[in-house]
Amino acid sequence: MLHKFILKGVTYTLRPVNDLDANFILKLRCNPKLNKFINPTKKNLTIQLGWLQNYYQRNNDFYFVIEENKSKQKHGLVALYEINFKKKTAEWGRWIVKEGSLSATESALLIFKFAFEKMKMKRIYSRVVILNKKVVSFQDSLEIKKIKILKNYFNYRGKKVNSIEHTMTSKDYLRVKEKLAKLSRILINR
Repeated sequence: MLHKFILKGVTYTLRPVNDLDANFILKLRCNPKLNKFINPTKKNLTIQLGWLQNYYQRNNDFYFVIEENKSKQKHGLVALYEINFKKKTAEWGRWIVKEGSLSATESALLIFKFAFEKMKMKRIYSRVVILNKKVVSFQDSLEIKKIKILKNYFNYRGKKVNSIEHTMTSKDYLRVKEKLAKLSRILINR
């Protein structure tokens, strides 16, 4: 969706993705160290720009660039999508952060803030390839509820693999928000 939401944190900001970000999106999504557990992306600017045009037409999809406040350097991407405005639920994902960036913690905090404070969601969830131990461990460390295993949910390198669905309610968010804010402060002071 073409939107104008900007969420400013202490060190990082989430701002809307636009056509000028297409090369950055490709750089991240085509990096073999980063793309192990995401849907394959063809390294083709025309295809990426076409995907963005389709994305702009969806009214239940908010895609963001994670940008450093001082330098305006791009650090990653994150989204809130599959929003069901009636049930007040959404999926968060498309979360990918460049190598060496410390933006993961604050970007998670900001997308959760967007979901629960701006969009007034009651529940958000993520579906992560079970083999993606980094993200599964991150969500487990926040004590985000594991709701279920989705059997053969993702196609991973030609094989069907399971996914873990983590769910967070607006009530859980209050606890998670404090934990992420504390972690973000620790990272800033490094």
